[in-house]
Amino acid sequence: MVFLVDANLGRKFTRLLNNAGYEAAFINDILKNASDEEILAVAERQKQVIITSDKDFGELIFKIGGIQQE
Repeated sequence: MVFLVDANLGRKFTRLLNNAGYEAAFINDILKNASDEEILAVAERQKQVIITSDKDFGELIFKIGGIQQE
C-alpha cells in the first residue's frame, strides 16, 4: 500500500511515514498547488491511498459517485 500525503499534513509527516517503513509520497513533490480533484486523480492513477485532514475529500468522492474499483 502506497500513501499520498496531502499538502495540509506536510513533508515532515511524509518523512515520518517513510521512516516508520511505509511507502509515502508528498503531493507537493508530485504536483504543486494541486486541487482536491487533481490529488484524487493522481492517487487513483498511481493506486495510492490519500492521507489528509481535509474533510472536503469525502464530499468530493460522494459528488463524483465513488472511486473506480478494478
